[in-house]
Amino acid sequence: MFRHNHRSPSQPEENNLIGLLRVLGCENPHRSGDIIFVHGLAGHPWSTWHPQNQKDRQDVNFWPYWLGEELEQSGIDVGIWSFGYEAARFQFSGWAMARFDLASNLLEYLEVNDIGKRPLIFVTHSMGGLLVKEAIRTAQNFRSRKIFIEQTKWIVFLSTPHTGAHIASLIDKISYLVRPNVNVKELKANEQELLRLNEWYRQNVENLAINTKVFYETRRIYGILVVDEGSANPGIRDVQPIAVPFDHNSIAKPQINDLVYLSVKKICCQAFTASTPEESQLKFLGFEQSPELNYPPFLGREEDIKKLKEQIIERKCKVISLWGQQGIGKSYLAKKLTEEQEIVDGFDYIIWTKLLFYQPLQHFLDNKIFHKLPILDTSSPSDEHGIPDLIKLLNRHKILIIIDGLEQLEESDEDIYKKYLQMLNEVKDSTHKSCLLVISHKKEINKLEITNSHDYKLKGLVGDALINFIKYIKIEWLSEEHLKGLEKKYGGNPKRLEEIAIYIDEFFDRDPKVFLGKTTKVTSKTRGFLDKQVKNKNFSLTKRAICNWLAIYGIPVKSFELEEKVRNSFPFVTGDDFYEALQSLKNGLIIEKVEAGFFLPPEHRRYFINRIINKLIDEISNFTKSSNLENTLLDINPGANCILIRYRLLLTNYLDKQLEQAQKKRIIGGLIKRLSRDEEMTKEKLWKLHSEVENFDKINRSLSYLSDNIVMLVEN
Repeated sequence: MFRHNHRSPSQPEENNLIGLLRVLGCENPHRSGDIIFVHGLAGHPWSTWHPQNQKDRQDVNFWPYWLGEELEQSGIDVGIWSFGYEAARFQFSGWAMARFDLASNLLEYLEVNDIGKRPLIFVTHSMGGLLVKEAIRTAQNFRSRKIFIEQTKWIVFLSTPHTGAHIASLIDKISYLVRPNVNVKELKANEQELLRLNEWYRQNVENLAINTKVFYETRRIYGILVVDEGSANPGIRDVQPIAVPFDHNSIAKPQINDLVYLSVKKICCQAFTASTPEESQLKFLGFEQSPELNYPPFLGREEDIKKLKEQIIERKCKVISLWGQQGIGKSYLAKKLTEEQEIVDGFDYIIWTKLLFYQPLQHFLDNKIFHKLPILDTSSPSDEHGIPDLIKLLNRHKILIIIDGLEQLEESDEDIYKKYLQMLNEVKDSTHKSCLLVISHKKEINKLEITNSHDYKLKGLVGDALINFIKYIKIEWLSEEHLKGLEKKYGGNPKRLEEIAIYIDEFFDRDPKVFLGKTTKVTSKTRGFLDKQVKNKNFSLTKRAICNWLAIYGIPVKSFELEEKVRNSFPFVTGDDFYEALQSLKNGLIIEKVEAGFFLPPEHRRYFINRIINKLIDEISNFTKSSNLENTLLDINPGANCILIRYRLLLTNYLDKQLEQAQKKRIIGGLIKRLSRDEEMTKEKLWKLHSEVENFDKINRSLSYLSDNIVMLVEN
């Protein structure tokens, strides 16, 4: 039926084919998925799968083509591809890339051919299975390529070695069959790396949601059984290797009634039928803008999912604000939420939108995704007309729209941000059956009226979830006791904890106790977040004063005490100004509140202390260049009793009088002594302060009669 007289007039005849080769259906933009065949050592992208070992691409009388035809007759359109790479036999001269390079090469071919937008199945033979496993592991390390992991539904292994105990003997067998080119040399030289690759796949494949099917040979070739049952067993739960009556080569050349062929066809029918465009691609729109999931295991968020589903499905909230620290997992949670069956069944469409800096509301309303749905008319140029059109759409269909990154608009353009809030208010107050889930670093919902809306703050991982996360990122050397210490400082934030763990590994010889006793490190995520806030034009002098006061206090402070300190320093600040700034800092997750008062989280406190110290160092460096230090210290002025304010007053009041060198050093030395009591004052910054003091030799002024009183004042 499928095996006779198949010739493709468009395919050139070649013996040595490299890259991702098209077999059937690859040009169809509406196909349901892709199947990639990957040959092994001494293999060929055509002859490995061909019953007569044909290398002529015009001869498509082989099972990859038959499979595509049968699926097409069943109403499933797929793209059939074969990946070719150098792996020469004895009788051929050839060069072969190392396995890691081949894996990267395969990923690049997938990307340039736009593969990864649809479900993906790999069918591999011998070393081809190792190559695909390496590609999956490599893809985990690159944000742009994790989509291949998400889309890979099945990997079929035909006589691929998995179990480490058999690697050494397997290498000898392969060396006998094929020329010892780069691949075989790599196998011999990197036996341990192969063991690690197989162990990595065994431990991670379930979390990656990739299904595995394994077949192994039972007949010898040239007297050798290359991959037996023991070697073929991947050690994965519920994966049973299946014996078939073929040798190491013929296992890759099944006929249409053979078990390998029938099993692969069934896998394809199940995978692609469940992912047809009508049921999947047209229901989930814009998800290419959603973040790639860095942590496949779903750790400790079951209760969060339950509460959000209650607000969306049962309470039918029209606007929900999901907010929390950067790196805490908000977008990850939202994406996992869209996979819940109640959510999938509860909406006609689920749409993901990612907001960008300075993105006007009309650009959001004109999103091409909305044009795939009926009713929305964005031909009118005004925002006012666009919002009613959106509400019509939300009423006609049940739609869940995820809006990711609203806080960026407030940071870039407050007027644009206010228009988005207006849209959310109108959506909240209108009659419709849809829901907008807004993801932000800030608490947005307080700016909306509470009716028909809900805010949900996502907190850090705790308890077993945090322990499991640490195990997942392979930091077993971190004890539960030390993990609690890190959790106290970094709040169970997965991204921050991973960065800190790497830092401890590299600079503290995996000794968390030494690290915890030294300082609080400001992670790159926190530094980037706070830098953006502090540099924003909306970060007022009042906000700066609050943060600097809390940084110097180091303990929770009641709001009325904080107000007194700030307003004593800046009399022009009104009570309304102060409490508006305090609320904004709290909603923006810069400061936090407990029963004892307001405080800066440890990382945030370290950040603002660093700013104060750096400002102090700059002032000492510029001591001889300016007689007016009032303006340079204005933005870090935390109050009349602060050590830095005393220092500022001292230098300002006595700058134009004679100070002797020794007495100047006593003044600054006392300040350094005071700062050195702070366990978070780094040795590098103390050294820099001391160095600047030495530069005071160039100043020839004196103030002998006040020196003792000044030193006492500074050291108090």
